[in-house]
Amino acid sequence: MRRIGYDPSKAMKGLRILGFLLLLIPYAQVGAQGDPEVISRIIDEGKNRNQVIRHLEYLCIQIGPRLTGSSNLQKACEWTRDMFKSFGLQNAHLEQWGEVPVGFRRGPNQIARMVAPYPRTFQFTTRAWSAGTNGLVRGPAVKAPENAEAARAMKDQLKGAWVLMPPQQRGQRPNEELENALREAGIAGKIFPSRNELVITSGSWRGLTWENLPTDVEVTVRLSDYQAVMSALDAGQQPILEIWAENIWEPGPVPVYNVIADIPGTEKPEEMVIVSGHLDSWDGPGSQGTCDNGTGTMVALEAARLLMTAGAKPKRTIRFILWTGEEQGLLGSRAYVEMHKDELDKISAVLVDDGGTNYSGGLVCIESMRPMLEKA
Repeated sequence: MRRIGYDPSKAMKGLRILGFLLLLIPYAQVGAQGDPEVISRIIDEGKNRNQVIRHLEYLCIQIGPRLTGSSNLQKACEWTRDMFKSFGLQNAHLEQWGEVPVGFRRGPNQIARMVAPYPRTFQFTTRAWSAGTNGLVRGPAVKAPENAEAARAMKDQLKGAWVLMPPQQRGQRPNEELENALREAGIAGKIFPSRNELVITSGSWRGLTWENLPTDVEVTVRLSDYQAVMSALDAGQQPILEIWAENIWEPGPVPVYNVIADIPGTEKPEEMVIVSGHLDSWDGPGSQGTCDNGTGTMVALEAARLLMTAGAKPKRTIRFILWTGEEQGLLGSRAYVEMHKDELDKISAVLVDDGGTNYSGGLVCIESMRPMLEKA
């Protein structure tokens, strides 16, 4: 295998897609092995009439972030299925692999800021499938009490306050007695710091029912924002915070799907190569699901278009799959394996584009493909 360096400016023009496609050739046997005419048409279409950015903008800007079980993800599944159909692929459909017990989405009102002793806008998130605020909630910032006894002693100070939890409790719940004392005091919510300047969204629907939805508001803010509030408190000032986390629950169960479409093989249609990426994303405030993994799924979509436009006739079936439930633990792909056990021995290769936020430093290929990529 050879790693070929390249000018990053060319990546947006389709070199990443072309490299992805060229990896298919030895597995799917597109036309004659390494058919130069097909490859030439793929390169020409990919360089001169590439549509990946247009499709990426539609997916990430017009549809937006795509949390598993959300209406946005359903829109994305239906849109990509229809795009596969429009390219001429066969068997384009949604395959249900499970259900999410309760639907969740974020409304447009996502605000976190300090208004005193000076104005500062926070980068923040709340966990998916967690409680939001009832409109814009304004309150003083207060350091968390050490235990339930201390919380009860300062209950008047805690009422309506945003409680800054210690960093060591990030990702953990306070002991149940302290939790109850904070809840009884009527706090506005708890605030945790991120590990660094990255604010990462996570969350889980496990154990949720419509009758038992969470009610405690928990917000994660950027570490430097958390430190700014703590510094003000340490200086004897009283920070005032305003937070609006518009989190919306929707009744379930919500069915969830993978998107599947085929270019049938001409000689060995029962054998297949899978080309894939995951369509779902996290949905923290400001997120569009672009890097992880809008880019990968749109590369897969464009690969399908380029193959069809070039008139590729693979000997083996090329199956395109856009997974969902990936961010919650590869759920869609794991379910596919269970649902298609009888096909596993007929799969020659599985290609997954899920580069996330990692930089592109080159393309990996076999030696015989080097001239093709260098020419592209």
